[in-house]
Amino acid sequence: MRPEKEKLCVIGCGLMGGSLLMRLEGKGYEIWAVDIDEHVLEEIQKQGLAQHVSTEPAKAIAWADMIVLCLMPQTVIELIAEYGCAIKPGAILTDFYGVKSPILQAARQYLPSCVAYVGAHPMAGLEKGKFVNATPMLFNRANALLIPAPEAEDTAVDTVFCLLKRAGCVRITHCTPEKHDEMIGFTSQMMHLLAAGIANHPLYPHSKGYEGGSLRDFTRIATIDAEMWSALCMLNREFLTPVLKDYVKNLESVLQTLEQEDTDGLKTMLQSANAVKEQWIHAPTKSTH
Repeated sequence: MRPEKEKLCVIGCGLMGGSLLMRLEGKGYEIWAVDIDEHVLEEIQKQGLAQHVSTEPAKAIAWADMIVLCLMPQTVIELIAEYGCAIKPGAILTDFYGVKSPILQAARQYLPSCVAYVGAHPMAGLEKGKFVNATPMLFNRANALLIPAPEAEDTAVDTVFCLLKRAGCVRITHCTPEKHDEMIGFTSQMMHLLAAGIANHPLYPHSKGYEGGSLRDFTRIATIDAEMWSALCMLNREFLTPVLKDYVKNLESVLQTLEQEDTDGLKTMLQSANAVKEQWIHAPTKSTH
């Protein structure tokens, strides 16, 4: 039996971690917040979002029943390598970032067998990060993915599922790390790269006044945390590269119809896209818990 007030450690209190702290206020957790920014920790204490704060993770990690890592992907791996052996038996480790295969590999390498790894990925975010932009509504009605290690027990998976629900997520889908990385390469990482590609187009700086909603919608996420997204994309290059190649093939086919003045071919492509989008709209949303 887990204690009535579960001891939750949140490491990294930027946009994701800060928003989680805000949402979990009054939800039955005893919380220890860890961040390298002392000013952020002061604000967390001021708002009453955590009972304990520190800039160093060691004591918090040893204390916690569940640890949530809201850090840059490489930092997640380094932290697991350095502190994994300090996690107490029966505790759960989860993380909120957008690449899972390398993190699962690190968890298997460095975590004791008595510690469960259950990856999580709330599909939510803003153009700007950091605690100053955190909001308790960030995860509200968001989709989320649950990526447990195959050896994780059902009780550990249920515990992280409940955390996502309490954070505000509504549709939670189980998947393997490989499926997660392939699909997030498509639905998230490629989309950010395409938006950046449009913003880097030579005509974009001159488009003010010529644009409609389509350009504004498409480039919304071009305001990007370059350090974080380059790290995510590089860490997921095994899955992201073929996803991008498939998109480039589609774009080359469109270009070919224009160069060959093939109106019927272009029309067929657009009709196909319209039909696929209609099917996508009416397809049931997966929720597998």
